[in-house]
Amino acid sequence: MNSCNQLLNLHSVANIKSLYQPSTIKKWNELFDDIFSKQTTKRRYVFADDLYKLNLLDEIFTSELQSLLYQLIPDSELYHCHAYEIAANQSKPHIIGDNNLGGWHRDIDCKHDFGKSDLQHISLFIYLTDVSEGNGYFEISNKRLSILPSFGNTADCYKLFGNKGQCFLFDRKAFHRASPNTSTSVRRVLKISIQSKSLFNHKLNTDAFIAVKDQLNNNQPFLRQLFGDKNINTKEVDSYAKQHLSSNKFSGELPPESYQENFSLMQNYRRYIRDFRYASKRLAIKYFQLNDAKTPISKIKNN
Repeated sequence: MNSCNQLLNLHSVANIKSLYQPSTIKKWNELFDDIFSKQTTKRRYVFADDLYKLNLLDEIFTSELQSLLYQLIPDSELYHCHAYEIAANQSKPHIIGDNNLGGWHRDIDCKHDFGKSDLQHISLFIYLTDVSEGNGYFEISNKRLSILPSFGNTADCYKLFGNKGQCFLFDRKAFHRASPNTSTSVRRVLKISIQSKSLFNHKLNTDAFIAVKDQLNNNQPFLRQLFGDKNINTKEVDSYAKQHLSSNKFSGELPPESYQENFSLMQNYRRYIRDFRYASKRLAIKYFQLNDAKTPISKIKNN
């Protein structure tokens, strides 16, 4: 088994051991039932402030999880921290399934810095329901972001199956998609995304994150950094990590379900153009010192 950092740098994905007990997942689902039931959209949320009100932050951000996040990106801040539910009986991916690429996309809101080679944008998924064929499983390809857009009409892809509690990490810049949840059951995920605090992060200014940040204890410097507390410095977090967090490297493995996806010439052209636009914009911002503190326009339709 390789370290998670190695797998993410080489393949953009890493399966890891379950971070939570089945009884914990069961408890979360029971607490989320009421919140999800009051929403009528196809994509339903339990946000960070909901997690705080349910007294779940300490259960989620265990010492083990904090150790993992610190080892991935030591100066990390949260970009996502929510659970969501995908409705059943869907015919296309719930995220931009109509983008003429079958839902395959990069997360273009990643404020990537091409001048750095370390990890910058990572998501952790914890399946809260069993996910197999037809349950809206996650897919990721080897079409990783580089300065030169990727060529070739085929891509090596992985399907992320697993029972409730299954955990995996992925690089948000890699081409990925959510397969349609064609089953008769909802699909639930707890999603935690981190990025370097050196990058612009508009999510920390949302009501959900602000509400949590204002309630955190002073003796939790890494958790406070995660939620965007600017009064925390790197030395304080590093000192806390040395005393309280594990130094053991987290190991992972590649997902066992793999296949080759074939793109048409038109799809490959669209992918090339979108990569070129993204890379050009990121490079222009860096080398012409343009203003990068702008909130990206969401491409996700929550209907």
